[in-house]
Amino acid sequence: MPTELIPALLVLLVVATVASAMELRASLRPPVCPRCVHCRHEALARKERDDRDRKVTMQSFWGRGDKDDEGPPPRP
Repeated sequence: MPTELIPALLVLLVVATVASAMELRASLRPPVCPRCVHCRHEALARKERDDRDRKVTMQSFWGRGDKDDEGPPPRP
């Protein structure tokens, strides 16, 4: 095997691994139909849950929430 093909093969291997991981992640999610009211409510609840988890994570890591980043501090 010529040595100049090794970098290209490594790039292809990385791309294939990332694509496989994305496909596996997508296959583990339940199917969602955009017109169904139930699926829209589930998506909204999932978004709220993710937002709440993100805020808790930010507070635990940095000791502050998003409200500190919303603008300049209030004037005294």
